Amino acid sequence: MRVYQIILSFLMSTISLCGFTQTHNNADLRLIMQVGDSLFERCDYVNSLVVYQKGIQLASKADSAHVLGEFYTSAGIVYDYIGDYSNSLQYYQKAFSVMDSLGDARWKAAILNNIGAIYFFWKKYNIALDYYRQSLDIEKSINNTKGIGESYENIGIVYRNFGQPDSALVYYKKSLDISKSLNDSVMISTSYDNIGNSYLD
Repeated sequence: MRVYQIILSFLMSTISLCGFTQTHNNADLRLIMQVGDSLFERCDYVNSLVVYQKGIQLASKADSAHVLGEFYTSAGIVYDYIGDYSNSLQYYQKAFSVMDSLGDARWKAAILNNIGAIYFFWKKYNIALDYYRQSLDIEKSINNTKGIGESYENIGIVYRNFGQPDSALVYYKKSLDISKSLNDSVMISTSYDNIGNSYLD
């Protein structure tokens, strides 16, 4: 039996013995999430999905809404990684519905970006742009500087694929300014790469 199966078996036994109290379940659900995350980081996508699905079942029974939304998001990310974009979209939409009901703006913005990325992959650029703009509006409302920069970058990428490099440059440069203010080397590098590519178009 694999390690993750042993851990899950132990957690399920503990839950069965102790019953579903809110405090108890939130702690166990977090452990289950960690097991799924560990498998995902090892690129064991099939088993990470098994764990996340179990987490979804338990979070639903335990009435742990925020954790449920997180499990939906994690499952959506796995489906995204394996190229099953239809299932990915369904889970992101479920996650958004949960986080919207809870009023968690930061999670809503992140999920909207993920949904936008799926439509971008499907080359439905107008829809992708709409989701990226919704995410940007939320990021601005909560003053999440890094999120604003990432949204600008995504919007720039859409405009470049529209064949509008000048518009793309406007957003890439906005993202670059934010990246520099945060001293985020990865974001800075991405912005410079995208700016350079736009000048080549």
